[in-house]
Amino acid sequence: MKKTTLYLVGTFHSSKKSKDVLKNIFTRHIFDAILTEGIDDKSCSFRKEPIIVCIILTWFWFLNRLGSEFTLINTIANRHNIPVINMDKSLNEIIDYFHKPYNNTIYLVFLLLFFKGSQNLIDLILLFILVIVIYLCYFLLRVQKFRDEFFHEKIKETKNGGLYNNILIICGKDHIEPIKRKFDVIDLNNEF
Repeated sequence: MKKTTLYLVGTFHSSKKSKDVLKNIFTRHIFDAILTEGIDDKSCSFRKEPIIVCIILTWFWFLNRLGSEFTLINTIANRHNIPVINMDKSLNEIIDYFHKPYNNTIYLVFLLLFFKGSQNLIDLILLFILVIVIYLCYFLLRVQKFRDEFFHEKIKETKNGGLYNNILIICGKDHIEPIKRKFDVIDLNNEF
């Protein structure tokens, strides 16, 4: 049985440069499978984390307007008859992991911490935006490790499955280092 080789490329989601890199990679390398980051199942209830879900769905809409790399990857994979394996959790799973009963009180705590008794509407709006940004950062930090651990499980499962010899892993730049620490990969980011 031939040893499975893992190739890794990190992207800036939906940027023109990232899409060009992905196109070029397929002219230089042959892959048996593609593992990709990207929340494929975007269905989610607004009940638990309405503000976070609105922000995430807006982000997805924005990425799609730019022309998502996920669409490009699927197009290239279909052309070359390469299976695409999603290595991400669903949006519902991510929100379920993040949501705790006390999360909504975090909004209140931040508002109270930063509120200085101002009656100025602009100050209140800016304060509300600041609280949302802080809460969004808290969300991103909490779910990053959760998603990375799932990525690692999916990479290991695909690699050890014995079906593929050359696997391309495509993920956001933030996920590159954790993957490189966990797996022996050929980093294609240095080629371009």
